[in-house]
Amino acid sequence: MKKIIIKLLLSFSFLILIFFGSCVKKIITIQKGDKAYEKGNYYEARNYYEKATQIDSASYYANLKMGLILIEDLNEIDESLPYLQRAVRHRRKKDTIPDILKAFGDYCFYAGAYNKAQKFYKNIDDVIIDNGIRSDVDHRVENIGFALSHPDKNKKSIATIMNLGYQVNSYFAEYNSVFDHNEKRFYYTARRPENTGFSCDKWDGKYFEDMYVAEHINRFNFSEAENFTKHAHEVSQIKNTKKHDAVVAISDNDSILFSFKNNLIYISKFENGNWTEPEKMDKKVNKGKYQNHISISPDNKNIYYSSNKRGGYGGLDLYAIHLQNDNTWTKPINLGPEINTPEDEESVEILHDNKTILFASKGLPGYGGYDMFMIKKEGQDAYSQPVNLGPQINSPSDDIYMKLDSTMTEGFISSSRRGGYGDMDIYRFYFLNKPNFNKCNSNIAELDSILNQSISSKIKLNDSAKIDVSGIKEIYSHPVLYYFWKFDNQILQCDTSFNYITADKKGVHQLDLQFVAQCDTCYERLTYCFSKSLTVYDKEISDTLEEKPIDPLASITLNPIYFYFNKFNIRNDAKPVLNENIVQLLKHENARIKIYAHCDSRGSHQYNLMLAAKRAEAAVNYLLKNNIPRERIVALIPLGEQEIKNGCGDGVKCSEKEHQLNRRVDFQLESINLKD
Repeated sequence: MKKIIIKLLLSFSFLILIFFGSCVKKIITIQKGDKAYEKGNYYEARNYYEKATQIDSASYYANLKMGLILIEDLNEIDESLPYLQRAVRHRRKKDTIPDILKAFGDYCFYAGAYNKAQKFYKNIDDVIIDNGIRSDVDHRVENIGFALSHPDKNKKSIATIMNLGYQVNSYFAEYNSVFDHNEKRFYYTARRPENTGFSCDKWDGKYFEDMYVAEHINRFNFSEAENFTKHAHEVSQIKNTKKHDAVVAISDNDSILFSFKNNLIYISKFENGNWTEPEKMDKKVNKGKYQNHISISPDNKNIYYSSNKRGGYGGLDLYAIHLQNDNTWTKPINLGPEINTPEDEESVEILHDNKTILFASKGLPGYGGYDMFMIKKEGQDAYSQPVNLGPQINSPSDDIYMKLDSTMTEGFISSSRRGGYGDMDIYRFYFLNKPNFNKCNSNIAELDSILNQSISSKIKLNDSAKIDVSGIKEIYSHPVLYYFWKFDNQILQCDTSFNYITADKKGVHQLDLQFVAQCDTCYERLTYCFSKSLTVYDKEISDTLEEKPIDPLASITLNPIYFYFNKFNIRNDAKPVLNENIVQLLKHENARIKIYAHCDSRGSHQYNLMLAAKRAEAAVNYLLKNNIPRERIVALIPLGEQEIKNGCGDGVKCSEKEHQLNRRVDFQLESINLKD
């Protein structure tokens, strides 16, 4: 019996030694992780915390620290959830609940579940002691308030955003991409362990930046990227160092490449097929301790950049300098408190129209992290109010370094959003709601045939001819989202499946159409384009081209209907008039009509044309519902305020009764088609 007891005691002691040994090993491993974290070595800290969870998968601290470093420092949002869930399951009463609540709040925030995140943050509001954590939570709550009050109001997708893939992106951070304008070379910045310095920056715990170049094969295919230092071709003079080296921007004519070194902006010139060794820009730009981004206008006369120089509004601010007539540059001008905030503003980019400016901000109201904003130049140093680009572009994470091509319909953006390969990835995006007639990737014979048959090749001078393309609803089984129209190289401001075309000159005119479809799996905009020549004839000449038969309907009158101010619905008192008109049309089944729609002079000319079109459509719909075939309606002509009856034009004071006479739809009988 004694032997059994001794054996049991020895076994129990052995188990205790194993248990305490395991505990000690776990504690030491967590402590090593903490030391690495304090030094800014986040990747090393991550490895220690992961080892600690392998030693003891039920450890509250190991799981919490692993979850926190993944979500807060390494942008591995989805990977953090299992560790946070285990920390909750194994939490003891004495363990700090605020850490868990904030971690879950952050997870929900980055996942875009703003309502859930708000609940977690609210529960820890009264127990936060650390001012840094409180400031962070307060800022997130502000983001949530903005996001909930600014949901996506677009009924249709306005953009397609796609990750460039493994040929460019990795587990580590890639960002700030620059294409030359022939789209042959693709330059970007990456923070990878194989970079020149092989070490991390203690400030943020990530590897130092290096510049990379890849050959662009086609839309989403690139050659294997090479480090600038190892590249033997055009960038061989731009060496990466052991510290930060980043690609910044390229001039519109590909003659200047801007780079970031030693916290300053450098330029290289393209000479004899190669980029020259970088030279530091002068103190008009490099005046503060830190300048990290720059953009030059297409005419090379305006430079915009970010700097933390003294006299700003806090953090990084945006500045401008302008080229003067004597070829000298003005002093730097801060873009002002409407744009700059106590937080950081950077990644400024002036676009090819020389008016639109994009930039990223942490301080302006947004959806989380850096958001992209747009302003317009309204003078030398005057700008419109910043406009957030919305939730289809901005995510709860950082969205920054947005660049557009010369058409301003596609480009690149760097983002830490969920679903990427790692820390930050480079994405290509296409605006769906903007026309680009130079890039049509689909020519479909079947659709060409439909449109050629449905669109007449002849229209009368000064007539408003309706062109309806609603028969085109899909492109390769993908629904059409947007319709764009161009007539004689003028883009018409209309996104509908029908339009009214008016020509004020005789001869041959060009009509171009572009259809943009919704395709979430396509590597580029799915579009279809159609062009047709329209011959415009003089009314009198074209009317005499055909012999007119005697019109048996000459004695019949169709009465007009009237509308309320700024309305297009059919009034109750108009229905009996329409019904009588319908009786006359049903008696003479071969009669055809034109419908002319009018407005009074109040409102802009363009608005009244659109309102008149809606009134004409309302009248047509009433006729169609009452057995009048569409083919008997030969034209819908919205005239707006072009044919005012009683002199009540712009600026003329008239009574409501007088204005009423101009808010009408007229029905004009065309000659009857006599049957054989």
